[in-house]
Amino acid sequence: MTMMKKCRMLAAGVLALLLGGCSVSAAAVTEPQTLTAVRYLDAGEWADGAFVRQMTSTALYTLEDGELTPGLAGLPVDVTGEYAGTRGVPTGAERCYAFRVPLAEDVFWEDGTAVTAGDLLTAIQAKLDTDFRWLSNAEGYLAGWERDSDTVVSLADAGFGTLAEAEAAGYTRFYVDTAELWGLDGGWEPITDRARIRDWAMPSGLEELYVTPAYLYRNYLAEGKSLSYLQGEFLGVTADRADVLTLEDVGAVKTGGHELLLISASPVTAGTVAARLLDLTLTDSRSYGPYRVVSADAEEILLERNPYWAGDTEEYQRIRCLAR
Repeated sequence: MTMMKKCRMLAAGVLALLLGGCSVSAAAVTEPQTLTAVRYLDAGEWADGAFVRQMTSTALYTLEDGELTPGLAGLPVDVTGEYAGTRGVPTGAERCYAFRVPLAEDVFWEDGTAVTAGDLLTAIQAKLDTDFRWLSNAEGYLAGWERDSDTVVSLADAGFGTLAEAEAAGYTRFYVDTAELWGLDGGWEPITDRARIRDWAMPSGLEELYVTPAYLYRNYLAEGKSLSYLQGEFLGVTADRADVLTLEDVGAVKTGGHELLLISASPVTAGTVAARLLDLTLTDSRSYGPYRVVSADAEEILLERNPYWAGDTEEYQRIRCLAR
């Protein structure tokens, strides 16, 4: 064996070790410009698919020494002031609710089509019930809540005699008519509202000078209370049951081809939003990372370089993932 051939074989072995540590075998040269590495995966690695995902996807961010570095997504920008009073952002809020997330425009699927904000939105919606309940209106959408509405009718007018009957029909938000029931300022108020309302019928100094809608419901109209038989008259629901929250009401909105708006239900920082996106991967089975899956079975997964990958690349054209 010539010295030149020995050097080439040694270099191939070193490259294989650099890719995956001691679990990677020496690379075999199959063509003059095609290097194949072999990666042996233990049972845990094989089952969770983490290595394959790492090779076939682009992380939104990477974490290095505690610092977030942009990948598929740029760092969130606080734009709360632009959306105050809309889309679930509190009126007058200036910070910590709404965030613009820009996406890189040079990340492509393995077929050459660009990864867009729509792809990221689909991935977020797929995990709404687990990882993204913190978004504005997410809890309400998942629970089938109705949108806020000024049009409230009594249970009787909606065709119900009791709150239980309305719940069985799918209603989730209920109101008490504080004006007609108790002579208070206002009108239909949520039965969960704890805002104090002045009771002008009470002399100053009495403990009952202020009452809340929640107090009136809990102590008089709730099931088993003295006025519960009047639920049909003094409890109400929004008039249109079909007007429920949809995905479009949830605080994840595509605002451009490569831009997403995320709105939190409670105050958070831009860093917190980025951290909550850190492990998100897109739901499409196609690759949008340095490699793509060529074939897969119970014993071997073959990865091949994604021709549309624009980032840094390894020297290897292919990676054979084998079950250890």
